[in-house]
Amino acid sequence: MSPLSACPPPPDRVGIRSELAGRSAAHISVRSALRSTLRSALTRLENGAFRAAVTAGKPVACSWSGGKDSAFALYRTLQDGGRPAALVTMLTEDGQRSRSHGIHRSILEAQAQRVGAALVVRATSWTTYEDAFVDALREVRGMGITECVFGDINFDENRAWEEQVCRAAELSALLPLWQLEREAYVGDLIRHGFRAKVIAVKNGTIPKNFLGREIDQALVRDLRPLAVDIAGEAGEYHTLVIDCPLFDSPVHVEDGDAVLRDGVWFLDQHYDVGTRAENL
Repeated sequence: MSPLSACPPPPDRVGIRSELAGRSAAHISVRSALRSTLRSALTRLENGAFRAAVTAGKPVACSWSGGKDSAFALYRTLQDGGRPAALVTMLTEDGQRSRSHGIHRSILEAQAQRVGAALVVRATSWTTYEDAFVDALREVRGMGITECVFGDINFDENRAWEEQVCRAAELSALLPLWQLEREAYVGDLIRHGFRAKVIAVKNGTIPKNFLGREIDQALVRDLRPLAVDIAGEAGEYHTLVIDCPLFDSPVHVEDGDAVLRDGVWFLDQHYDVGTRAENL
């Protein structure tokens, strides 16, 4: 036998490359699945850590818009044993309306009264917003509160800002709604008896005739074809909570005029003071 005939046949390089490519693709698929599972687990752990930070009877503050997200975030925190002590709201420069939702101060005061918490406000422009917010949080810290609740569900930059302003005031930020699935969250909101009216819609994104409607399954059904965030997390719409388990009685409001401002339709709301007096 010649030396050449004793040599093994040359390797099937094409076959080897194909096999290696298959193994590589399988490994990538496994790694991708593991990363996805890990991210999901970290999110659950993170949410649990946020909620477990509240001990029974411990006073908490809440960054309060008057809408569904801040209210439900506070509600979930109270379910874990927290006690509502302060609602923090930034107002327009004249001190009459909330800067985020345009809700009249009288309605915010009525909500705080029904929650049984102090309303801590600052009148500010967008330019001075952060300084004013930190100043309000420092007032909250002076009340013996060490944690502030926020209703954000998504957007890392929002969460980073909230943690930053809380650190400046020596507080911890709690985000009990973080990364919740939107439609499931809205379903929980409805099942727990939250009544919230749509008081603002982004022009060209959600029809103006959604103004004044309450959050319910019919509204969710009508939002689906619009390809928007069902919870309005990207600012597609804003709400006003008129009743929920946090309140000792409903907040009665009357619809005013709809006004287009900065690309958003706002439905003005007027607080019915007389109804509250009748219920006392």
